[in-house]
Amino acid sequence: MFHDLRYALRQLAKSPVATALATLSLTLGIGANTAIFTLLNAILLQTLPVRAPEELVRVMQADAKRPGSEIGFSLPGFEEVGKRQQVFSGMFAWFGGGISNIEANGSRYVASTTEVAGDYFGTLGVQPQLGRFFTAEEAEWKGATPAAVAVISYECWLWRYGAEPGVIGKVIRVEGVPLTIVGVAPERFRGLMIDVADEVTVPFGFGGREENRGKRFPGLTLYGRRKEGVGLAQARVQLESIWPGIRREVEAGERRIEVTTAENGSSFLRRQYRQPLLILMAMAGALLAIVCVNLASLTLARCASRKQEFAIRLALGASRWRLYRLTLVESLLLSSMGATGGLLLAGPVVKGMLGMMWSGFVPLTLEATPDVRVLLFTACSAVVTGIGFSLLPGRSLARLGQTSRSVRGGVRLHRMLIPVQIAFSLVLLAGALLFAGSLHRLRNLDAGYRNEGLLLMQMYPQAGAESEKISGRAAYFRQVVERVSAVPGVEAVSYSHMGPVLRYESKSPVTVSGGTEADAQAVFELAGPEFFRVMGMRLIAGREFTWSDGEDSPRVAVVSESLVKRLFPGESAGAVIGRRIDYGQRKGLEIVGVVNSASLWMPQSREPMAVYRALLQEPDYNSPMLDLRLRAGAEAVAPAAKEALASLGRHTALRTQTIEQRSESILLVQRMVTGLASFFAGVALLLAGIGLYGLLVEAVTARTAEIGIRTALGAEPGTIRWLLWKDVAVLVLGGAALGVPAAWAASRAVESQVYGTGANPAAIGCAALLLGLTALVATYLPVRRAVRVSPVEALRQ
Repeated sequence: MFHDLRYALRQLAKSPVATALATLSLTLGIGANTAIFTLLNAILLQTLPVRAPEELVRVMQADAKRPGSEIGFSLPGFEEVGKRQQVFSGMFAWFGGGISNIEANGSRYVASTTEVAGDYFGTLGVQPQLGRFFTAEEAEWKGATPAAVAVISYECWLWRYGAEPGVIGKVIRVEGVPLTIVGVAPERFRGLMIDVADEVTVPFGFGGREENRGKRFPGLTLYGRRKEGVGLAQARVQLESIWPGIRREVEAGERRIEVTTAENGSSFLRRQYRQPLLILMAMAGALLAIVCVNLASLTLARCASRKQEFAIRLALGASRWRLYRLTLVESLLLSSMGATGGLLLAGPVVKGMLGMMWSGFVPLTLEATPDVRVLLFTACSAVVTGIGFSLLPGRSLARLGQTSRSVRGGVRLHRMLIPVQIAFSLVLLAGALLFAGSLHRLRNLDAGYRNEGLLLMQMYPQAGAESEKISGRAAYFRQVVERVSAVPGVEAVSYSHMGPVLRYESKSPVTVSGGTEADAQAVFELAGPEFFRVMGMRLIAGREFTWSDGEDSPRVAVVSESLVKRLFPGESAGAVIGRRIDYGQRKGLEIVGVVNSASLWMPQSREPMAVYRALLQEPDYNSPMLDLRLRAGAEAVAPAAKEALASLGRHTALRTQTIEQRSESILLVQRMVTGLASFFAGVALLLAGIGLYGLLVEAVTARTAEIGIRTALGAEPGTIRWLLWKDVAVLVLGGAALGVPAAWAASRAVESQVYGTGANPAAIGCAALLLGLTALVATYLPVRRAVRVSPVEALRQ
């Protein structure tokens, strides 16, 4: 084998340009697959660094009428499940993924925190790096409040306290609440969120804050560890059997219980990028298949050029397996070099993709580095690819006779590979065009509001300031508007809850008051006075919210025109003013205004039905989005506006974005998929062109004598061109016949990720046209050479 390896190295060194191009192709193909798989591995496949993570179970509620919805438990719901369940050896309730103001060792900053109730650390089976963990008893309400204790992360201990052993017993402040540090989490344990590390873990409702929310807040996710011998299906059956009684006693609504494995933890990126990454993995696989087909053609050509060597080896007694082994070792050597290059390429690609994918308020801590699984995947890709593009050359060698003058099957096999390559290329091109068209439509749709000159500032409580309950709330919010409106270049200011422009829509059932059936599912938004004027929306009837719509005034709502048409068919917008609706748990909301239907949330929503409630009437929402309509550019206004907000001493601007910047960040998934799909399609198009060029060069070389004779007998150049282009056209049409159905099936499979037309015949047609033009360009030089063949020189050959 060592002799074969040295021989393969010598053979590859004889044609450095071809070897370099083959290695580059493999580097791109294997590197793309390795990069996407590294992300899939980190986001979907890695398990939590806890004891027996496969035993962990996640329990959530779901609305029976809304597939895919997830609803948390209240604290009484968690306690009731804990009393009745018989399948878990330990349980806890988790409220994480949020951020808090932290004051640690004199430093003030914003970081991720987690609140837990129950036996969090004991159930997970982790041991402290230093000190101890707080117990389930310390995290209980006991009729009052939990203990004022905290466990800090290893990174917090290292960077904020310099790994000081005496950190135990010190005080750390979370949202101004002093908590005693009782322990340090182990180095590899960062909580249940795989995207970010928990800086501090505290008992739910810590320090007596948010008492009302703590007892009724339906935002807890339940986790349990299955008892020995209890399977996931058995746990699901037992919990479903006790659920009706729990729902009647402590939980509201027609909800079912959902039980899933929790071994992979929780992730923002997983929810958002699971489907796009699987699509990109399939496209990267198609690209590698094209590379494999292209290199099979190259290997066939190399075998044809070594016909005499192989014939002599056979005559001297070499077996056909021995000849194939020489080709196989060369192929595996090439694929190994490509895999090495691909592994090196994947590192910066993954880092860049993660930087694009993450838009959270705290740094991403996900470790997407090559592990054993990634290395095995890359090695298997190299081996499968190497074997793959050596199979057809091996078949050609198997037919080689000892007196053969040439490898006759080489060109014929090459011709068989071209349609396959074109079919794969067509699928990738059609996919790229679909995603590009979807992104273009999303960027240029009429959203129903004026998005130029709009600046968004996410308000966040300053450290130590009132956050959950603000005294003089209405007066304070009015003061914020007045202070920020006084900044030069600001035209108008208002508030909203989360929008405009989101990756999701929060919907609840809405009915006409007194009705029994939910007539619609409407998007929810909180809005301040003059919100619709700031957004540039059209008030169709009634009025906007005013400063008098406070906590002590009757509950009011502004609804979208599309909702009016659904709830009050045949009635005009003006006629519904004063009517009442029930939205979720809010009953008897009086309609005071009707506005045009605007896609303020998910850009792909078309005229969504919406209910806007008055922000000032919702005392639990005290960190809203500040929406600024500008006369001047954002660069000139933003610093002064942030300073004006901070000067009031309660809030700061956690993030400031123009509406264009926010829209681009929301469209990040579409941008990333479109960019990578376009890159894959470009490489596929290039490789298809190279394959056609190589085939025609072989054909012209093999048919030089025939072309010379035809020319000598009076054949016109056009006849020669048609003779060659006819063969190319047959191959391209054959590839299209394979590729068009495959592209149509692929476009149907990704329909949920495409905005607009979905499976689009125009995109597939454009892809076929691009391939046809590529074939013309790729075969121009060989055809031109064939036309210029001298009959005399051809006959001499």
